[in-house]
Amino acid sequence: MKPTKARLRNYVDTLKNSVEKEIREKKTKAIRAHIESEWLKIDPEFKKLRGYFESLKIRQNVKNELVDLLEENSLEIWSFYRDTDARDFETYKKGFLEKLKYNSIKGLAKVEAVYDQEIREVRETYNAIVANVERVPAKQGVAYLEELGFNVDVFKEEEAQLPMIAVDKSKLRLPSETADSK
Repeated sequence: MKPTKARLRNYVDTLKNSVEKEIREKKTKAIRAHIESEWLKIDPEFKKLRGYFESLKIRQNVKNELVDLLEENSLEIWSFYRDTDARDFETYKKGFLEKLKYNSIKGLAKVEAVYDQEIREVRETYNAIVANVERVPAKQGVAYLEELGFNVDVFKEEEAQLPMIAVDKSKLRLPSETADSK
């Protein structure tokens, strides 16, 4: 692909976005781990949460049995339907912990601040690279990116020629010349 300033800028922006995405994923994992550790301080080994989850499953099973009885006897009740939200405890725990209000969790701001600072630094760095690339001709921009350690092989390839499909000339039919076309 022939290097142009716009292509170089888009390439750097794409790399910046992928780096930011990786950092945000790490941040999310760190936040989840912190929330879980805070919950474990008040509920060791998730005993209370697990007990509540089991009671929900029992209630759900009893409710489903009632729905089955109603259906067998052709009875109907308004807004009483079969509950199908049976999940495993790990899924339930994850959903429960995600619903906790962030401002109620101690120390979460410190965890977030580390990753937010890292994202700010990445943005500043990549924005400076984009500004530098836009100040020089495209070929120098490629050299600059290569000097920084970017993979610029995509800009070194020549424009790809599409392969031509072989045509048998003996089978080629061209419109015959008529007096009208002259």
